[in-house]
Amino acid sequence: MCSLHHQRKYFKEEFGLHEPSERKLGQELVRKYCGGSSSLVSKGHYCYDVDFLKSLESLLQIDELLEQIENPHFNESDVMADMCDGEAFRSHPLYGIDPQALQVILYYDDLEICNPLGSSVKKHKLGAFYFTLGNILPRNRSLLHSIQLLAIAKTSIIQLYGIDVILETFMTSIKILEEGYDFLVRGTQRNMKGTLLLVAADNLASHYVGGYKALHSALRKCRYCLATGVDMSMKVWLLRSLLATYCTIKYCTLVYY
Repeated sequence: MCSLHHQRKYFKEEFGLHEPSERKLGQELVRKYCGGSSSLVSKGHYCYDVDFLKSLESLLQIDELLEQIENPHFNESDVMADMCDGEAFRSHPLYGIDPQALQVILYYDDLEICNPLGSSVKKHKLGAFYFTLGNILPRNRSLLHSIQLLAIAKTSIIQLYGIDVILETFMTSIKILEEGYDFLVRGTQRNMKGTLLLVAADNLASHYVGGYKALHSALRKCRYCLATGVDMSMKVWLLRSLLATYCTIKYCTLVYY
C-alpha cells in the first residue's frame, strides 16, 4: 500500500469498501479576491452519497447479522422491550406479513468539525446521515460496525436544498427494496424486502426532518404540547409522575408554579 490508489484497492478487495459518490445539487456565484482585484467565480454545491443497497449487501455477509435477521426477536411477555413488540409494527403491511423483512433505521445529526467558539462556527458544519437495521438485537445495534454512513453534506447545503433532495437517492433505493431486491449473500442470490422503519434524531434534527422550524426560531418549542418559550420559562414540567404513562407520549403536561 505504497500509494493512495493501492490503499483504496486493498480496502475494496479485502473489506468491501464502497466509496461515496459526489452529487452536484447546484451552484452560485461568489466573489474571489486576488492581488487587490476581484472576480466572480462559480462555486458548486455538493453532497456525497454511499450506495445504500451495496452497503446493505455488505452487511448481509456477516453471519451473526444474517442469523438475527432469519430469527426475529420478539418479547413474549407484556413488556415492550423493542419497537418490534409494538402494535404498529405487528400491524404493518410489510412487517406484519414478513417478520424477516429488513427494518431500516435512519439517523441524522449535525457535527461541528471546527472549534465551536472560534470564527469558523457553522462555516464547516456537516450534516451526516447513517443507517442501521432494526433486525439486529438491541444490545448489538449500537456497535460501530452495525452503523453505516449513508450521506453527508454541509449543514448550510442541507438547509438550502432541503432533506428531501439530500435523501433522494436513498429513498429511490428504499422504493426498490420495498418491491424486493436480489442480494448476493455468500455466493447465493436472495430476494429480500424491507423499508424505512423509523428515523432517529435529537430534538433539533427531528424538528427539521419533520418539516418544523428550528427550536430557536419557532414560536412553539415543543411539537407535542405546543408550548411557547414563555410557557417553558414560567411553567414546570410534570414528567416524573407521567413518565410511565401514555400521556408522555401524546403530549406534555404543564402547570404554573
